[in-house]
Amino acid sequence: MGELALSLVLLVGAGLLVQTLWRLQHVNTGLAAEHVLTTEIPFSGHQYPEQVQRTVLQNLLERVSTLPGVLSAALADALPPQSYALSMTLRVEGEPKGPRNDPSLDVAVRAVTPTYFAVLGIPLKSGRWFDNHDTSKNPDVALVNEALVRRFFGSRNPVGQRISGVVNDEWRTIIGVVADVKNQGLVEPVQPEMYLPADQATNTVASTLVVRGVGDPLALVAEVRDQIRTVDKNIPLTFTTMTHEIAGLVSSQRFNSILLSSFAGLALLLAAIGIYGVMSYLVTQRTQEIGIRMALGARRGHVLSLIVGHACRLTLAGVAIGAGLSLWLTRYLATLLYGVHTRDAWTFCSVAFLLIAVALLASYIPARRATRVDPISTLRTE
Repeated sequence: MGELALSLVLLVGAGLLVQTLWRLQHVNTGLAAEHVLTTEIPFSGHQYPEQVQRTVLQNLLERVSTLPGVLSAALADALPPQSYALSMTLRVEGEPKGPRNDPSLDVAVRAVTPTYFAVLGIPLKSGRWFDNHDTSKNPDVALVNEALVRRFFGSRNPVGQRISGVVNDEWRTIIGVVADVKNQGLVEPVQPEMYLPADQATNTVASTLVVRGVGDPLALVAEVRDQIRTVDKNIPLTFTTMTHEIAGLVSSQRFNSILLSSFAGLALLLAAIGIYGVMSYLVTQRTQEIGIRMALGARRGHVLSLIVGHACRLTLAGVAIGAGLSLWLTRYLATLLYGVHTRDAWTFCSVAFLLIAVALLASYIPARRATRVDPISTLRTE
């Protein structure tokens, strides 16, 4: 029973973690990550003042966009799926100014070039995109995500409304609404976000390059690197793909699932071997009794049910003990789970049925052997 109880505890834990991994892998990030290459271009602020960086990066972006195999390219100051953006306390024109330390008024701010949304496949819900006219020489504009609209505008149409930060009171006109994107990881809920044209962002420089290619994005690394090195051959570069970045967010969950599943599988195997050994020993000890029963007219099915029934009682006792332990221990997994409860009924029932099936299979072989006992030979030895 001990092996069965331990197996159930480990299998339940593994089942919960596997469900968490599956749900995280199927989280809608809000972007099309396939065929996207990214790299940060860490220009030195001493060698390249801010305005020089903007000019160099814009020229670089134009050259990369024309490379063979490149569908589109863009620049941003931070990229999903797990990035830290600047934040500000938002104020809507015509509404009272809120306190600066109110977290419910905070929004993330990202500086991007107009092609950013096309590269990452972020759809426009209403209004218009940024274009080449949205520069520092023209009125300040912004795109906002749906989460910001829900929090600050409710059912009102935000397009055409003006917003600003409490700190600087620089008003920007909302020109469009884009779909929500998981910019703070897969588990965290989508936060209100505001996108600014890179040329109008004064506190940050969009220096992260994101490129959408036709096929394998890593095939573009050499040509993109050559273009960047024409600006400064000493810039340290690290290339990665967007799919790799997203996969990295579930690496710890994947490791936990594999580790616990391995232990659970080993425990299940030991439980099956233990049940088989116990039933084999039981059959050996009761060989004479079985022979006498069969000599007196007991059928093979009766003998089979006798042995398997004993195994079922042991199994059910082990499952009951294991279920109780699991209900108590799985609460410590709560911080590791996503989208599944620590007392998920489907997981508990599936594991219980699996253990019962394995136990019945392990006990069936010695039980089948017991039905082949020759009652005449048994009586003679008696």
